[in-house]
Amino acid sequence: MRRNNDLTYLGDILDAIQRIEGYTAHVKKAEFFENLMMQDAVMLQIETIGETANSISNEFQEEHGELPWAQMRALRNRIVHDYRGINLNVIWDTVQNDLPALKRQVRSVLGE
Repeated sequence: MRRNNDLTYLGDILDAIQRIEGYTAHVKKAEFFENLMMQDAVMLQIETIGETANSISNEFQEEHGELPWAQMRALRNRIVHDYRGINLNVIWDTVQNDLPALKRQVRSVLGE
């Protein structure tokens, strides 16, 4: 039963990534930096990714060590606890470079 929950949570991570992709499609970095609502929406979904990663069982995480569990949680913690110190360059880089790779990895685990 726990594995089913873990797969559901992994699906939630994929959903959050796809929301971010929807928010930022065809958006240039300068536009992202000027749009507070988009920043908030993206960071909320990154928080969701980290929080959801935290809900996945340790066994599943060990089984799928190719996924960046610690990094997902760390960025979530940074956004939640150090919101004034958020570097938008890091957020933009995460959206552009890290999330596409994470999406591929998650889809692979889900068998998509």
